[in-house]
Amino acid sequence: MNEKPKTMNIAIIAEELAKKLKSCEYAGEVTLLEADLPLIAKEVRRELFTPDMHSIYRKCLLALAINCMYYEQDEKGFWVHFCGLTTRS
Repeated sequence: MNEKPKTMNIAIIAEELAKKLKSCEYAGEVTLLEADLPLIAKEVRRELFTPDMHSIYRKCLLALAINCMYYEQDEKGFWVHFCGLTTRS
């Protein structure tokens, strides 16, 4: 997903991510645009702490976490950025 998604429809994004995850050797090969991270996080956040989190959100959460690590990790580490991304209003 190096290109900007045409829509932020989470089902469409998850479908694209699932295809890419199946065709790569490791999940870190699935890249997102940095500008899309907050948009995807907003969609994932709705389901993040529900006990029956749908699988489409899991795929998005995986790609979100990996790309957050790629773009934002610094001396503060990973979690401060990831938690900030997934708890923004």
